[in-house]
Amino acid sequence: MKYLVLLVALSVTMVGCMSTSPGNRLSDITPSLGEDQGAVQHTVEGYSFHLDGGKLVTSNMMGKLLNTVVFNHWEATGRIAEHEGVSAFDDKSKYHITLSGTQEGDSSVGLQILSGLTLGMVPYSVNTTYAMEYELVNPKTGCRYKAKAVDSVKTTVGWVMLPMALFGSSGQDVTLTRISNHLYAQLQKQGAFNPDKPCN
Repeated sequence: MKYLVLLVALSVTMVGCMSTSPGNRLSDITPSLGEDQGAVQHTVEGYSFHLDGGKLVTSNMMGKLLNTVVFNHWEATGRIAEHEGVSAFDDKSKYHITLSGTQEGDSSVGLQILSGLTLGMVPYSVNTTYAMEYELVNPKTGCRYKAKAVDSVKTTVGWVMLPMALFGSSGQDVTLTRISNHLYAQLQKQGAFNPDKPCN
């Protein structure tokens, strides 16, 4: 949960309180477990992050934060044994996963400025679309598998959102959980987590 809160904080220029609501592109699913729940190493390559009005972190850092959220979820639900973010893969894990894709944050820069000038009395919103792509490589067999999931979250910032402050990251949580589940389900369906399955 702490990584979800950090993602929200880094995705918007925060003034006052915020509320998030999930998109509706992906359904709620519970993927079945793969044949193997081995360790995963993951990295980021070619992930692009844009936020109207300016961003607080680099594209690579945002990709790392998203990876942490996804793989923490996989580990917590028993889909993988453990995970590690790396700059270069080695032979310490069964699976190597690379994140690519885009994250677009659409917002009115004028409203952001007005919100800042009024100390958050005038709210503004950011519509963030995540298009996350994973390539999983089994280093033992050389098999490669790909998955992609797209969904969004709307973040509203301003003191008007004070009643929703306690639930500030709930929409973000729903969206990233859906993305996590769909990415895993696509890879699992292809046989990515069956170490004995021959390459397609």
